[in-house]
Amino acid sequence: MQHGVSFFRSHIDVHPKVGQKFLQQTIEALKAYQEKFAYQLVAFPQHGMLLSNAYKDVQTALANGADLIGGVDPTVLDKNTEKSLYYTFDLATKFNVPIDIHVHERAEEGKKTFYELLKLTKESNWQNKVTVSHAFGLNDFRGDERKEFFQELADQQISIISSVPLDGVIPPLEELRRYGVDVSLGCDNVYDSWSPFGSGNILEKLNRYAEIFGITTQDGLTDCMELVTGKKTVGENLWLKEGDEATFILANSSCSAEFVARKSTVCTSYYKGNAVFSL
Repeated sequence: MQHGVSFFRSHIDVHPKVGQKFLQQTIEALKAYQEKFAYQLVAFPQHGMLLSNAYKDVQTALANGADLIGGVDPTVLDKNTEKSLYYTFDLATKFNVPIDIHVHERAEEGKKTFYELLKLTKESNWQNKVTVSHAFGLNDFRGDERKEFFQELADQQISIISSVPLDGVIPPLEELRRYGVDVSLGCDNVYDSWSPFGSGNILEKLNRYAEIFGITTQDGLTDCMELVTGKKTVGENLWLKEGDEATFILANSSCSAEFVARKSTVCTSYYKGNAVFSL
């Protein structure tokens, strides 16, 4: 809340060795924050839908509080792209929940996963309900195939989420945005086993994004705020108006561009009209 975050999506490990324990602990912990922010919980087979035999546990999680279904590297990890993704879409359509699958795969293995995702999205009519996190393999599409596939992602409303990694495999996010693909940013960790550097401050990610992609103009810096707000920030009639949900932040900035470029301090955070954080 001190970073101005009013919504988060958390991926909860679900597989036979832990069952529903982590999900239920998270749901219990969140009861104290019902009026402070919104959230979604992803039933996440971290060790592979097939590899960890997680289908039944994920199914139980979706019936008991999880809002989305996740998945990880169906080609490399599960070794069976079609079966792994079939199970994922089968549960998604049965429970009418969106998908957030994490794809780290590269080269031909990554392409295989992406093409199968595209195919099943069309067959299931799951447009605007599929998100791919990380998506490093989008770098490996070339030429006309790249143009055609990126346009397909936009047409099928498949979203991309990135944690803006520094290791050189960040997807071509600005190019994807130009095709009309919905792109957003997130934190891959806050405090966990993946890295000691997570703080949960999404503004740090946005600032890094702007620097990596060379966004330096006032309009450009303001426009990229859409990556963390989910709403257009450049255009007409975008200011708060009567009847809007009163979820917003106040920051010590002269303008939106300064907020992004200088990582301005959040002074107050409001959620549905209530101040949930103030310096």
